[in-house]
Amino acid sequence: MSTLPKTLKELETENALLKRKLDICIHWMRREVEESVHKISKRKVSKMTESNRDEFLRENQEAIIAKRIQDYFGDILLLNAPKETIEHLVSSEINFYNLGKNT
Repeated sequence: MSTLPKTLKELETENALLKRKLDICIHWMRREVEESVHKISKRKVSKMTESNRDEFLRENQEAIIAKRIQDYFGDILLLNAPKETIEHLVSSEINFYNLGKNT
């Protein structure tokens, strides 16, 4: 085995590979946390009475709609979008939901 230090090119290649792996791990961990939160919320909702459930959904409506938007557009597209665009999407979806519920 050679004890010579790695060349700059080899280190840059290794660094890029490790960054890619880290990004994949971060994305996977975020997804796992979101799924766990969603599962917990579903369990909570199933145990609540009808009026309590409606109240719970109203409280978490923005988070639920944000999750749906994220699932529809994907992480990459939303990361590149301006923050105002995401806020407008969420408020539009909330308004649409309210119009459908309260015709």
